Amino acid sequence: MANNTVIDLGTPEGIDPLTELLRSGAKQLITEAVQVEPDELMTQYDDQKTADGRQHVVRSGHHPEREIITGVGKVSVEVPNIRSREGTPESFQSLLVPPYIRRTATLDAAIPWLYLKGVSSGQMEASKNRAFCGTI
Repeated sequence: MANNTVIDLGTPEGIDPLTELLRSGAKQLITEAVQVEPDELMTQYDDQKTADGRQHVVRSGHHPEREIITGVGKVSVEVPNIRSREGTPESFQSLLVPPYIRRTATLDAAIPWLYLKGVSSGQMEASKNRAFCGTI
């Protein structure tokens, strides 16, 4: 018998339509913003061509899709990849979704506060003035 004390909370059964709308809107907004970043970078290389006349720097698919935990829940993100056809390799790193980031900065700031208030020990008290309704 395993001594596993971790409880898998899974995904809530009844996600309300407003939360689902916020998640889908966040995903669409992040996708559009992440597509603009490589477009701006590639405009710097518009005049550079290879010996056979093709574009020197091109899009090369996407990095693997990953989930980022935001204030509205998990949002899947695909970051475009850019490569050079010859010569020195060109790399692209999104400023909006940097490599290896799995949570937003506001969530990272909230985690120590939540532990300080007792969420790790289950002793968090309901406040009359504040309510935490986000999903992590």
